[in-house]
Amino acid sequence: MDRSSLVFLAQLAEQADRFDDMTEHMTTVATDFDEQLSIEERNLLAIALKNKLGQLRVASRALAWMEEKGKVTSVDHLKQLTDYKAKLDADMMTLCTDALTLIDTHVLPKCQSANAEQTVFFDKMKGDYYRYLTEVQAESDPARARDAELAVECYTKAFALACVELPPTHPIRLGLVLNFSVCLYDTVKSPERACRLAKEAFDDAIADLDTLGELEYRDSTLIMQVLRDNLTLWTASEDEDEA
Repeated sequence: MDRSSLVFLAQLAEQADRFDDMTEHMTTVATDFDEQLSIEERNLLAIALKNKLGQLRVASRALAWMEEKGKVTSVDHLKQLTDYKAKLDADMMTLCTDALTLIDTHVLPKCQSANAEQTVFFDKMKGDYYRYLTEVQAESDPARARDAELAVECYTKAFALACVELPPTHPIRLGLVLNFSVCLYDTVKSPERACRLAKEAFDDAIADLDTLGELEYRDSTLIMQVLRDNLTLWTASEDEDEA
C-alpha cells in the first residue's frame, strides 16, 4: 500500500477511535519508507501511540482503584482482578518498548540533521515512553531506576538541542519542558529541579510572547498555562511540607 493511503487510513482510524489500527498504519509508514516523517505523519504516530497507551493506563488505574477501595471482596475475584491488571501492565510495557524501538531503529535515523525540530520531538517522545514505563514498575525494581535515568537523559538531550535551535515560545520546546518537569517532580522526586526548569522556561517564553502570531500565541500559551498551574501546585505542596 502506498504512503498516502496508509496516512489516510490512519486518519480514518483516528476518527473512529480505533487506535490499534491507527498505530499499525503509522508504524508501517515509519518502517517501510525511506523518507523522514512529515509533520503530519509524526503527529499521527504520536497521537496513535499516546491514545493506545492512554486506554491501557485508564483501564489499569480503574482496576487499581477497585482493589484499593475494596470493591472486590471475593478471594477468587480479587485474584482475577490482580491477574488482569498485571496483563494490562504487561501490555503497557510492551507498547512502550515497541515505541522506543520504533523511534530508535526507524524514525530518528531518518531525521535530517538540519531538522532540529524533528529530532527534539522524537527525543522528547523517547523520554515520555521511558517515563511511562516507570509508572508500571515497582519502586524497588532496578529497572525502574534505569528507565527513570534514561527518561532524564532523553529529555536532557532534547532540551539542550531545543535551547539552541528553537525559540523559548516554540510549542515543542514548551511541551518538552512540561513533560521533563513532570518527570523530575513525579518520577525522579526532585521538586526543586522541576520547579526551576518550569519557572525558567515560563519566564523565557513570557519575554518573547509579543513576537508570536495568533495561532502560535494560542498554542504556546495553552502549554504555558499548564506549566504555571503545575508550578502553583508544586510550590504550594513544598510550602505545606516545610510548614
